[in-house]
Amino acid sequence: MFFLSLLNKKHARIIVFIYLFFLLSINVQATERIYPSDLSYQGAMRVPTGTRNGSSWSNGHIHSGMGWDTEAGCLLMTNRTDASPYTYVVECLVPSAPVISETKNVSELNRMTVFAGKSFADPTDGYTETGTLMSDVEYFPAQTGQTGNKYYWNQYFDYAVAITARPFLGMSNTDFSTFANMGMWNLGHTDSRQADRYLLKINDTWATTNLGGASLGTGRGRTNGSFGPSLYAIKPWDVTPTFSTGYQGGGFTPSTVSTGITNTSTEIALTNAIDFSESGTISIASEYITYTGKSSNILTGCTRGVFGTLATSHGVGSTTYQILTDNPVEYKKLIEYPVDNVMESFATGTTYGDAVWATSGGRQAFVVLSVSEYRHDETCSGCSYQGSSKWWTTSGSGRSTAYKNMEVESTVLAEGIDSEQTAIAVVDSSILTPSGIVKIKTTSEYVAYTGKSGNTLTGCTRGAHGIATSAISGAMVQQVMPDVYEYGGFMDGYDSPTSIPMLIFYDVDQIAEIVAGTRNSDDIQPYAYMRLDSEFFKSASQIEGYNYPTFHSGITIDGSGGLYVGEWNGDPVDLGKSPLVHKFSLGDTGSVDVDSPSAPVSPSVDSGVVLWGASDEDVMYVVFKWFSHPHYTVPSGEYRPIRTVLDTTYTDPLYVSGDQYQIIAYDKSMNDSAPTTTVEPPEPTCSDSIQNGDETGVDCGGSCTACITVIRSDVDNSSVTNTTDALLTLRNSLGLSMDGTAWVTSATTGDVNCDLASNSTDALLILRYSLGLSMDGTSWCET
Repeated sequence: MFFLSLLNKKHARIIVFIYLFFLLSINVQATERIYPSDLSYQGAMRVPTGTRNGSSWSNGHIHSGMGWDTEAGCLLMTNRTDASPYTYVVECLVPSAPVISETKNVSELNRMTVFAGKSFADPTDGYTETGTLMSDVEYFPAQTGQTGNKYYWNQYFDYAVAITARPFLGMSNTDFSTFANMGMWNLGHTDSRQADRYLLKINDTWATTNLGGASLGTGRGRTNGSFGPSLYAIKPWDVTPTFSTGYQGGGFTPSTVSTGITNTSTEIALTNAIDFSESGTISIASEYITYTGKSSNILTGCTRGVFGTLATSHGVGSTTYQILTDNPVEYKKLIEYPVDNVMESFATGTTYGDAVWATSGGRQAFVVLSVSEYRHDETCSGCSYQGSSKWWTTSGSGRSTAYKNMEVESTVLAEGIDSEQTAIAVVDSSILTPSGIVKIKTTSEYVAYTGKSGNTLTGCTRGAHGIATSAISGAMVQQVMPDVYEYGGFMDGYDSPTSIPMLIFYDVDQIAEIVAGTRNSDDIQPYAYMRLDSEFFKSASQIEGYNYPTFHSGITIDGSGGLYVGEWNGDPVDLGKSPLVHKFSLGDTGSVDVDSPSAPVSPSVDSGVVLWGASDEDVMYVVFKWFSHPHYTVPSGEYRPIRTVLDTTYTDPLYVSGDQYQIIAYDKSMNDSAPTTTVEPPEPTCSDSIQNGDETGVDCGGSCTACITVIRSDVDNSSVTNTTDALLTLRNSLGLSMDGTAWVTSATTGDVNCDLASNSTDALLILRYSLGLSMDGTSWCET
């Protein structure tokens, strides 16, 4: 330390501080990641058979949420029926040997068995309602102050749209004969749609270090919640759950408004407020209202439109719910994506069905099971094709990195229009393509236009989709991306995407930075992806055609390095609607797959059928199509994605002669190949038996030789049809030699009824015609 004596005390203190910080920092070890290559597929297994306690796997709306009972060594699975009480849980013993079936034959698989005394039962004790399902369940050993181990479960509103801070998390005993539902919690005033989909157990050591022991994770994703998977950490055992008899839910009694109120009313009269607390929070429709007192059936001191909701008028009979807010569980928001900063691979229809905190040795990862939808969606203003900023936006080879939305730019009408105008004036046409499609936002009418003259769109086809209708001056006019319009839901329908089951991996150290406040909860992206379609039993056509087969799937981990993934409706034999469970073992290789698959080979297109040779790996393919001017910033055009397929062929239903394509392969880790060379149709020729190029007929006209007009009945090519033609046609039909006659050989000569043959019927028709008789009612086809 001699050199410190040469410095003043201030500088010496700074150097010592830096030195100590360095010593501390070198001891901080980053948590090693779990990679897809750490997962080794062990095989699949079938669920138990039979019907138990009014529920079975054959019910029409099964949800396979998963947890693991470490005490019994059993797999926990949830199941929803379409009749009260709607939700059930069952514990299953896992067979020691899952089976890898190369032919995807479920009869080769072993079955799980129901653990004794833990058949289908309802841990909520009936506290459910129509529209909810118990989407997940987790087993936890007894925490401080608790007696006995517990199940934690959540109630998920399947199609929740309105904001709601309802309680959704419950706790029960693990004894199936006496669950004794102990009440429910909510996350303060947080919208429950952000967190009511899945539960998971966070690594205890990590939770103790970073979260003060808050080791229960909950979350949800999709457009009515986080725009990507969310994650909240909670410690509900520190708060006693309660029931409120006015709470929105089965088993509770709401009330109704007895006197209509305006959006400024501060007193609300109910038909019966006896079950409502002396002060608290209520909801009417989508509005939340706090009140400070209660006088008989009148709630007083009301503050309208709280928690970000809108104060509005409510009529007599409006249903009123008590909202449980007096004992919210404390939470830490770890991951959540707002609409203006969506997850990099988010798409409107993508569902994040379940999640797990995976641990293998010293490696960890937050892993989300998603159903990633690969489709265009014309209803989403923030995204279109899956991977709005991740996969399909790779720059180069004619593919831009921007403007992946359908509605990308907007102007407004310069003046009102009626329903028949074919010239539409806008304020600024410079942000619109030279020709294309626009949407008039207020009327949802799509208008195709062929050109622009100043700020006027010309050659408009009204009601290209939707109904042509009038619109007022100032109505928003949005540019519509042609690929999204042509290949989106208008063509395929809402429920016809390619839905790839996939695991998404997050770095737990980055999550720790969010806890510490050095990173925002939306400033985190997955570090790895893993497709599961090759392990799942659903066929390629089923995965490409409908999202439900993998919608309700679960994921969990046991205490011995086993990772379990559910495939909803994966068993086509057993009861018609049974899930399968797939098992992976967690290894410790730590290798990162960054190798790109080989590009598809020998691409070709013929009449809209695009073909290519397979890549050298297990891949999926994305077909790109050339669009001449999809956006005003790319006037030279670009390739844009139109479909994802698992096979090596795609038939373009909108093919037009001259269309060009590229194909890119994506491997199991979503590494992309180089694009194929541009797939172009063969050059038109005058001998390919196809009317193409500038031909006016098959192989004739345009740059080919002139087309010869053949009059079918004029078999001697005399420019007139008479009895001679009839006799020649009759002679030919009898098989007599035509040598020395005036007969002119032609493929259609004499075929006047267009049945591809010339016979005595044609001869009689020609005779009738030559005599000047009416041809009405005959098979005469010549015009």
